[in-house]
Amino acid sequence: MVTFQNKGLIDVHGIDTFGVCVKPATNNPIGYFGTGLKYAIAVLMRENQKLTMHLGEWRCTFDVKKHNIRGEAFDIVRMNGKELPFTTELGKNWELWMAYRELYANTIDEEDAVVTDGEIPPHTECTTFVVEGDAFDVIHEQHGQIFLETEPRHTLEGLEIHDDLDAGNWIYYRGIRVYELPKRAMYNYNLTEKLKLTEDRTIGSISDVHMAIAKAIVKCDDVALIRQMLLADSRFFESTIDYHWWVVRPGETFNKVIERYMGGGTSFNTSARDLYKRDHPEEDAPDIIQMETIPMEQRRKLWAALLFWDRLGMSIPKGIVHVTTDLEQKRGKALRGHIYLSKFVLEMDMRAITGLVYKLYAHTRPTIGDVKQEDLLIDTVVDFGERILGVQPQQQKNVA
Repeated sequence: MVTFQNKGLIDVHGIDTFGVCVKPATNNPIGYFGTGLKYAIAVLMRENQKLTMHLGEWRCTFDVKKHNIRGEAFDIVRMNGKELPFTTELGKNWELWMAYRELYANTIDEEDAVVTDGEIPPHTECTTFVVEGDAFDVIHEQHGQIFLETEPRHTLEGLEIHDDLDAGNWIYYRGIRVYELPKRAMYNYNLTEKLKLTEDRTIGSISDVHMAIAKAIVKCDDVALIRQMLLADSRFFESTIDYHWWVVRPGETFNKVIERYMGGGTSFNTSARDLYKRDHPEEDAPDIIQMETIPMEQRRKLWAALLFWDRLGMSIPKGIVHVTTDLEQKRGKALRGHIYLSKFVLEMDMRAITGLVYKLYAHTRPTIGDVKQEDLLIDTVVDFGERILGVQPQQQKNVA
Protein backbone atom coordinates (compact mmCIF):
# COMPACT_ATOMS: atom_id res chain seq x y z
CA MET A 1 0.00 0.00 0.00
CA VAL A 2 1.24 3.48 -0.93
CA THR A 3 -0.67 6.55 0.24
CA PHE A 4 -0.52 10.07 -1.23
CA GLN A 5 -2.13 12.89 0.77
CA ASN A 6 -2.12 16.67 0.55
CA LYS A 7 -4.13 19.55 1.93
CA GLY A 8 -7.06 20.68 -0.20
CA LEU A 9 -9.85 18.94 -2.09
CA ILE A 10 -9.49 18.50 -5.83
CA ASP A 11 -12.44 19.17 -8.08
CA VAL A 12 -13.87 15.92 -9.48
CA HIS A 13 -13.99 17.62 -12.88
CA GLY A 14 -10.21 17.19 -12.86
CA ILE A 15 -10.92 13.47 -13.25
CA ASP A 16 -14.03 13.26 -15.42
CA THR A 17 -13.28 16.18 -17.77
CA PHE A 18 -10.41 16.55 -20.24
CA GLY A 19 -8.64 19.88 -20.72
CA VAL A 20 -8.95 20.92 -17.07
CA CYS A 21 -5.94 22.16 -15.10
CA VAL A 22 -6.64 22.76 -11.42
CA LYS A 23 -3.11 23.69 -10.38
CA PRO A 24 -2.62 27.18 -8.92
CA ALA A 25 -0.71 29.31 -11.41
CA THR A 26 1.67 30.77 -8.84
CA ASN A 27 3.43 27.79 -7.29
CA ASN A 28 5.44 26.52 -10.28
CA PRO A 29 3.91 23.04 -10.22
CA ILE A 30 5.62 19.88 -11.44
CA GLY A 31 2.49 18.00 -12.45
CA TYR A 32 -1.07 18.75 -13.41
CA PHE A 33 -4.15 17.43 -11.67
CA GLY A 34 -6.08 16.66 -14.80
CA THR A 35 -4.61 14.96 -17.83
CA GLY A 36 -1.76 13.28 -15.95
CA LEU A 37 -4.10 12.05 -13.24
CA LYS A 38 -6.46 10.49 -15.79
CA TYR A 39 -3.52 8.70 -17.41
CA ALA A 40 -2.34 7.47 -14.01
CA ILE A 41 -5.78 6.09 -13.15
CA ALA A 42 -6.01 4.31 -16.52
CA VAL A 43 -2.57 2.77 -16.09
CA LEU A 44 -3.33 1.58 -12.56
CA MET A 45 -6.52 -0.09 -13.75
CA ARG A 46 -4.73 -1.68 -16.71
CA GLU A 47 -2.06 -3.06 -14.36
CA ASN A 48 -4.69 -4.44 -11.96
CA GLN A 49 -3.70 -2.19 -9.06
CA LYS A 50 -6.37 -1.17 -6.56
CA LEU A 51 -7.01 2.59 -6.29
CA THR A 52 -9.09 4.40 -3.70
CA MET A 53 -9.54 8.18 -3.44
CA HIS A 54 -10.78 10.13 -0.44
CA LEU A 55 -12.00 13.69 -0.94
CA GLY A 56 -12.32 14.65 2.68
CA GLU A 57 -14.73 12.04 4.02
CA TRP A 58 -16.09 11.08 0.59
CA ARG A 59 -14.67 7.73 -0.56
CA CYS A 60 -14.27 6.94 -4.25
CA THR A 61 -13.31 3.57 -5.71
CA PHE A 62 -12.23 2.81 -9.25
CA ASP A 63 -12.82 -0.25 -11.41
CA VAL A 64 -13.46 -1.13 -15.05
CA LYS A 65 -16.40 -2.37 -17.07
CA LYS A 66 -16.03 -4.12 -20.39
CA HIS A 67 -17.70 -2.63 -23.46
CA ASN A 68 -17.75 -3.82 -27.05
CA ILE A 69 -17.23 -0.98 -29.52
CA ARG A 70 -17.37 -1.89 -33.22
CA GLY A 71 -16.37 -5.42 -32.46
CA GLU A 72 -13.47 -4.49 -30.18
CA ALA A 73 -13.53 -5.05 -26.42
CA PHE A 74 -12.54 -2.11 -24.20
CA ASP A 75 -12.32 -1.65 -20.42
CA ILE A 76 -14.01 1.62 -19.52
CA VAL A 77 -12.78 3.11 -16.27
CA ARG A 78 -15.45 3.78 -13.62
CA MET A 79 -15.48 5.88 -10.44
CA ASN A 80 -18.04 4.73 -7.87
CA GLY A 81 -19.82 2.88 -10.66
CA LYS A 82 -19.99 5.93 -12.94
CA GLU A 83 -18.31 5.53 -16.30
CA LEU A 84 -15.51 7.98 -16.97
CA PRO A 85 -14.75 9.29 -20.49
CA PHE A 86 -11.70 7.05 -21.01
CA THR A 87 -10.66 3.42 -21.11
CA THR A 88 -7.59 1.55 -19.90
CA GLU A 89 -6.16 2.21 -23.39
CA LEU A 90 -5.51 5.81 -22.33
CA GLY A 91 -1.77 6.20 -22.01
CA LYS A 92 -1.25 2.96 -23.90
CA ASN A 93 2.52 3.36 -23.88
CA TRP A 94 2.73 4.50 -20.27
CA GLU A 95 4.49 2.28 -17.75
CA LEU A 96 3.52 1.83 -14.13
CA TRP A 97 6.35 4.04 -12.86
CA MET A 98 4.81 6.91 -14.86
CA ALA A 99 1.57 6.54 -12.91
CA TYR A 100 3.60 6.71 -9.69
CA ARG A 101 5.36 9.80 -11.00
CA GLU A 102 2.06 11.58 -11.68
CA LEU A 103 0.53 10.81 -8.29
CA TYR A 104 3.69 11.81 -6.43
CA ALA A 105 4.27 15.00 -8.44
CA ASN A 106 0.65 16.07 -8.08
CA THR A 107 0.81 15.49 -4.33
CA ILE A 108 4.00 17.41 -3.58
CA ASP A 109 2.79 20.33 -5.69
CA GLU A 110 0.20 20.96 -3.01
CA GLU A 111 0.40 22.01 0.65
CA ASP A 112 1.20 19.63 3.52
CA ALA A 113 2.10 16.76 1.19
CA VAL A 114 2.69 13.31 2.67
CA VAL A 115 3.69 10.16 0.76
CA THR A 116 4.17 6.93 2.66
CA ASP A 117 4.18 3.18 2.17
CA GLY A 118 1.57 2.83 4.90
CA GLU A 119 -1.98 3.92 5.59
CA ILE A 120 -2.89 7.53 6.46
CA PRO A 121 -6.35 8.21 7.88
CA PRO A 122 -8.46 10.38 5.54
CA HIS A 123 -8.81 14.00 6.63
CA THR A 124 -11.75 16.30 6.08
CA GLU A 125 -9.52 18.95 4.47
CA CYS A 126 -7.30 16.60 2.46
CA THR A 127 -7.22 14.67 -0.80
CA THR A 128 -5.92 11.13 -0.28
CA PHE A 129 -5.04 8.50 -2.89
CA VAL A 130 -4.36 4.94 -1.74
CA VAL A 131 -2.82 2.46 -4.18
CA GLU A 132 -2.63 -1.22 -3.29
CA GLY A 133 -0.68 -3.78 -5.30
CA ASP A 134 2.67 -5.56 -5.21
CA ALA A 135 3.82 -4.08 -8.52
CA PHE A 136 3.18 -0.53 -7.29
CA ASP A 137 5.03 -1.25 -4.02
CA VAL A 138 8.09 -2.23 -6.06
CA ILE A 139 7.90 1.05 -7.96
CA HIS A 140 7.69 2.97 -4.69
CA GLU A 141 10.89 1.27 -3.52
CA GLN A 142 12.58 2.69 -6.65
CA HIS A 143 11.54 6.25 -5.76
CA GLY A 144 15.15 7.51 -5.71
CA GLN A 145 15.58 6.48 -9.35
CA ILE A 146 12.41 8.27 -10.45
CA PHE A 147 12.89 11.49 -8.49
CA LEU A 148 16.47 12.75 -8.23
CA GLU A 149 17.25 13.51 -4.60
CA THR A 150 21.07 13.83 -4.57
CA GLU A 151 23.02 17.09 -4.50
CA PRO A 152 24.71 17.98 -7.82
CA ARG A 153 28.46 17.51 -8.17
CA HIS A 154 28.50 20.13 -10.95
CA THR A 155 25.98 22.93 -11.55
CA LEU A 156 26.30 24.30 -15.07
CA GLU A 157 24.18 26.48 -17.33
CA GLY A 158 20.95 24.55 -17.90
CA LEU A 159 22.37 21.34 -16.41
CA GLU A 160 23.09 19.63 -13.11
CA ILE A 161 25.46 16.67 -13.01
CA HIS A 162 24.92 14.21 -10.15
CA ASP A 163 26.94 11.22 -9.01
CA ASP A 164 25.19 8.05 -10.11
CA LEU A 165 24.94 5.94 -6.96
CA ASP A 166 22.39 3.49 -8.36
CA ALA A 167 24.17 2.76 -11.65
CA GLY A 168 21.15 3.92 -13.65
CA ASN A 169 20.84 5.12 -17.18
CA TRP A 170 18.22 7.86 -16.92
CA ILE A 171 18.06 11.53 -17.88
CA TYR A 172 16.13 13.82 -15.53
CA TYR A 173 14.22 17.04 -16.12
CA ARG A 174 13.61 19.29 -13.12
CA GLY A 175 14.49 16.31 -10.92
CA ILE A 176 12.14 13.79 -12.58
CA ARG A 177 13.38 11.07 -14.90
CA VAL A 178 12.28 11.60 -18.47
CA TYR A 179 14.50 9.53 -20.74
CA GLU A 180 16.14 6.11 -20.68
CA LEU A 181 19.64 6.17 -22.18
CA PRO A 182 20.75 3.46 -24.61
CA LYS A 183 23.78 2.68 -22.46
CA ARG A 184 25.22 3.20 -18.98
CA ALA A 185 26.20 6.78 -18.04
CA MET A 186 28.95 7.90 -15.68
CA TYR A 187 26.62 10.48 -14.11
CA ASN A 188 22.97 11.35 -13.69
CA TYR A 189 22.06 14.42 -15.76
CA ASN A 190 19.30 16.77 -14.68
CA LEU A 191 18.17 19.25 -17.35
CA THR A 192 17.06 22.52 -15.77
CA GLU A 193 16.20 24.75 -18.73
CA LYS A 194 12.63 24.79 -20.06
CA LEU A 195 12.02 21.78 -22.25
CA LYS A 196 9.00 20.56 -24.21
CA LEU A 197 8.04 17.01 -23.21
CA THR A 198 5.97 14.42 -25.01
CA GLU A 199 2.47 13.24 -24.11
CA ASP A 200 3.86 10.75 -21.58
CA ARG A 201 6.06 13.42 -19.92
CA THR A 202 9.30 12.12 -21.43
CA ILE A 203 11.85 13.51 -23.88
CA GLY A 204 11.03 12.59 -27.45
CA SER A 205 14.54 12.41 -28.89
CA ILE A 206 18.08 11.68 -27.73
CA SER A 207 19.17 14.74 -29.71
CA ASP A 208 17.46 16.98 -27.12
CA VAL A 209 19.60 15.34 -24.45
CA HIS A 210 22.81 15.69 -26.47
CA MET A 211 22.16 19.36 -27.18
CA ALA A 212 21.39 20.24 -23.56
CA ILE A 213 24.53 18.49 -22.26
CA ALA A 214 26.73 19.82 -25.06
CA LYS A 215 25.64 23.44 -24.48
CA ALA A 216 26.56 23.15 -20.80
CA ILE A 217 29.87 21.29 -21.16
CA VAL A 218 31.39 23.51 -23.86
CA LYS A 219 30.78 26.61 -21.73
CA CYS A 220 32.04 25.29 -18.40
CA ASP A 221 35.46 26.14 -16.94
CA ASP A 222 36.13 22.79 -15.28
CA VAL A 223 39.07 21.31 -17.21
CA ALA A 224 38.87 17.93 -15.46
CA LEU A 225 35.16 17.55 -16.29
CA ILE A 226 35.67 18.52 -19.93
CA ARG A 227 38.49 15.99 -20.28
CA GLN A 228 36.46 13.25 -18.63
CA MET A 229 33.59 13.85 -21.04
CA LEU A 230 35.74 14.01 -24.16
CA LEU A 231 37.80 10.94 -23.28
CA ALA A 232 34.86 8.80 -22.10
CA ASP A 233 35.20 5.09 -22.76
CA SER A 234 32.96 3.66 -25.50
CA ARG A 235 31.12 1.63 -22.86
CA PHE A 236 29.53 4.82 -21.53
CA PHE A 237 26.83 7.13 -22.85
CA GLU A 238 29.20 10.13 -22.59
CA SER A 239 31.26 8.77 -25.49
CA THR A 240 28.22 9.16 -27.78
CA ILE A 241 27.37 12.80 -26.97
CA ASP A 242 27.13 14.94 -30.09
CA TYR A 243 28.71 18.38 -29.50
CA HIS A 244 28.49 19.64 -33.07
CA TRP A 245 25.33 21.79 -33.05
CA TRP A 246 24.96 25.18 -34.71
CA VAL A 247 23.48 26.62 -31.52
CA VAL A 248 26.50 25.48 -29.49
CA ARG A 249 29.36 27.95 -29.02
CA PRO A 250 32.42 26.60 -27.18
CA GLY A 251 34.11 28.57 -24.44
CA GLU A 252 37.79 29.36 -23.98
CA THR A 253 38.52 26.48 -21.60
CA PHE A 254 36.86 23.92 -23.88
CA ASN A 255 38.85 25.20 -26.86
CA LYS A 256 42.14 25.00 -24.97
CA VAL A 257 41.52 21.36 -24.08
CA ILE A 258 40.68 20.57 -27.72
CA GLU A 259 43.81 22.35 -28.95
CA ARG A 260 46.06 20.31 -26.68
CA TYR A 261 44.44 17.04 -27.71
CA MET A 262 44.68 17.88 -31.40
CA GLY A 263 48.28 19.00 -31.07
CA GLY A 264 49.31 15.81 -29.31
CA GLY A 265 47.36 13.37 -31.43
CA THR A 266 45.08 12.33 -28.56
CA SER A 267 41.97 10.38 -29.54
CA PHE A 268 38.79 12.07 -28.25
CA ASN A 269 35.13 12.69 -29.12
CA THR A 270 35.03 13.30 -32.88
CA SER A 271 31.98 15.61 -32.75
CA ALA A 272 33.89 17.89 -30.33
CA ARG A 273 36.72 17.97 -32.85
CA ASP A 274 34.23 18.90 -35.59
CA LEU A 275 32.80 21.67 -33.40
CA TYR A 276 36.25 23.13 -32.87
CA LYS A 277 37.14 22.93 -36.57
CA ARG A 278 33.88 24.67 -37.47
CA ASP A 279 34.80 27.69 -35.37
CA HIS A 280 38.53 27.46 -36.13
CA PRO A 281 39.13 26.89 -39.84
CA GLU A 282 42.43 25.05 -40.17
CA GLU A 283 45.34 27.43 -40.32
CA ASP A 284 47.91 26.92 -43.06
CA ALA A 285 51.36 25.98 -41.87
CA PRO A 286 54.04 28.61 -42.62
CA ASP A 287 56.38 28.01 -45.56
CA ILE A 288 59.64 26.61 -44.25
CA ILE A 289 63.23 27.26 -45.21
CA GLN A 290 65.42 24.32 -46.08
CA MET A 291 68.00 23.83 -43.34
CA GLU A 292 70.81 23.58 -45.88
CA THR A 293 70.23 27.21 -46.90
CA ILE A 294 70.72 28.48 -43.35
CA PRO A 295 74.25 29.56 -42.40
CA MET A 296 76.14 26.83 -40.54
CA GLU A 297 76.74 29.02 -37.48
CA GLN A 298 73.01 29.56 -37.01
CA ARG A 299 72.22 25.89 -37.56
CA ARG A 300 74.77 24.94 -34.92
CA LYS A 301 73.07 27.22 -32.39
CA LEU A 302 69.73 25.56 -33.09
CA TRP A 303 71.17 22.04 -32.78
CA ALA A 304 72.97 23.06 -29.61
CA ALA A 305 69.67 24.30 -28.13
CA LEU A 306 68.03 20.95 -28.88
CA LEU A 307 71.00 19.08 -27.46
CA PHE A 308 70.77 21.15 -24.26
CA TRP A 309 67.19 20.03 -23.63
CA ASP A 310 68.01 16.47 -24.66
CA ARG A 311 70.66 16.30 -21.93
CA LEU A 312 68.10 17.56 -19.45
CA GLY A 313 65.81 14.69 -20.34
CA MET A 314 63.48 16.83 -22.48
CA SER A 315 64.11 15.34 -25.91
CA ILE A 316 62.71 17.56 -28.69
CA PRO A 317 62.63 15.73 -32.06
CA LYS A 318 64.53 17.58 -34.78
CA GLY A 319 61.85 16.65 -37.28
CA ILE A 320 59.24 18.94 -35.69
CA VAL A 321 61.48 22.05 -35.65
CA HIS A 322 61.33 24.30 -38.72
CA VAL A 323 62.58 27.75 -39.73
CA THR A 324 60.37 30.19 -41.64
CA THR A 325 60.13 33.78 -42.86
CA ASP A 326 56.28 33.84 -42.76
CA LEU A 327 55.77 34.98 -39.18
CA GLU A 328 56.72 38.62 -39.74
CA GLN A 329 57.74 40.02 -36.33
CA LYS A 330 56.69 36.96 -34.32
CA ARG A 331 59.59 34.97 -32.98
CA GLY A 332 57.92 31.61 -33.30
CA LYS A 333 54.74 29.56 -33.35
CA ALA A 334 53.54 26.10 -32.31
CA LEU A 335 51.03 24.58 -34.74
CA ARG A 336 49.63 21.05 -34.87
CA GLY A 337 52.55 19.51 -33.03
CA HIS A 338 55.29 21.38 -34.91
CA ILE A 339 57.56 24.29 -33.98
CA TYR A 340 58.14 27.18 -36.41
CA LEU A 341 60.97 29.63 -35.66
CA SER A 342 61.38 32.94 -37.44
CA LYS A 343 64.71 33.06 -39.25
CA PHE A 344 65.84 36.17 -37.36
CA VAL A 345 65.65 34.22 -34.09
CA LEU A 346 68.74 32.25 -35.11
CA GLU A 347 70.71 35.51 -34.99
CA MET A 348 69.94 35.80 -31.26
CA ASP A 349 72.11 34.38 -28.49
CA MET A 350 71.99 30.74 -27.44
CA ARG A 351 70.04 31.43 -24.22
CA ALA A 352 67.18 33.12 -26.11
CA ILE A 353 66.98 30.37 -28.72
CA THR A 354 67.06 27.62 -26.08
CA GLY A 355 64.26 29.19 -24.02
CA LEU A 356 62.06 29.89 -27.02
CA VAL A 357 62.40 26.34 -28.37
CA TYR A 358 61.33 24.91 -25.02
CA LYS A 359 58.38 27.29 -24.67
CA LEU A 360 57.05 26.43 -28.12
CA TYR A 361 57.59 22.73 -27.55
CA ALA A 362 55.56 22.93 -24.34
CA HIS A 363 52.58 24.18 -26.38
CA THR A 364 52.70 21.03 -28.54
CA ARG A 365 52.44 18.58 -25.66
CA PRO A 366 48.98 17.58 -24.30
CA THR A 367 50.50 15.95 -21.20
CA ILE A 368 51.55 19.34 -19.89
CA GLY A 369 47.95 20.23 -19.07
CA ASP A 370 47.44 23.58 -17.37
CA VAL A 371 50.84 23.87 -15.72
CA LYS A 372 52.46 27.24 -16.42
CA GLN A 373 55.45 27.20 -18.76
CA GLU A 374 57.74 28.81 -16.19
CA ASP A 375 56.81 26.12 -13.67
CA LEU A 376 57.75 23.46 -16.19
CA LEU A 377 61.09 25.12 -16.81
CA ILE A 378 61.79 25.25 -13.07
CA ASP A 379 60.87 21.57 -12.68
CA THR A 380 63.18 20.62 -15.53
CA VAL A 381 66.10 22.59 -14.11
CA VAL A 382 65.52 21.11 -10.62
CA ASP A 383 65.50 17.66 -12.17
CA PHE A 384 68.77 18.44 -13.91
CA GLY A 385 70.25 19.63 -10.62
CA GLU A 386 69.20 16.41 -8.92
CA ARG A 387 70.92 14.40 -11.61
CA ILE A 388 74.16 16.37 -11.22
CA LEU A 389 74.09 16.00 -7.45
CA GLY A 390 72.98 12.39 -7.61
CA VAL A 391 70.35 13.16 -4.95
CA GLN A 392 66.69 12.19 -5.07
CA PRO A 393 64.03 14.64 -3.76
CA GLN A 394 63.38 12.56 -0.62
CA GLN A 395 67.11 12.45 0.12
CA GLN A 396 67.30 16.21 -0.22
CA LYS A 397 64.59 16.59 2.43
CA ASN A 398 66.51 14.30 4.76
CA VAL A 399 69.74 16.26 4.20
CA ALA A 400 67.89 19.49 5.01
